[in-house]
Amino acid sequence: MLKRLVPAVLFLVIALMGPSLNQPLAAGNGEAVFESLKCISCHKPDQKTVATALADIAKAYGSEDKLVRFFKGESKMILESEKPGMMKGQMAKLSALSDEDKASLAQYIMSFK
Repeated sequence: MLKRLVPAVLFLVIALMGPSLNQPLAAGNGEAVFESLKCISCHKPDQKTVATALADIAKAYGSEDKLVRFFKGESKMILESEKPGMMKGQMAKLSALSDEDKASLAQYIMSFK
């Protein structure tokens, strides 16, 4: 009985988790990615609070492509962070995102331009 139950349970676990494995956080929804990473805690749309406003980030980077390259670690930060330690942790999370989520996040941020 147990020999039959283990494969069935394993199949069920894989079936339930499978769609979430290696899938984008929010498939095409940059705002959801932004919120899931808790970026909203420091970055506000049009006002500088704890960190640079999204409008200022969009203006500084100028294009989604430049922002995605930054998220991938292929270019340096254009704007200096006032909290480099905190941003360093966030950068690890950003670099771990799927390319689709990076592009969605960049598109969302650039919408404040």
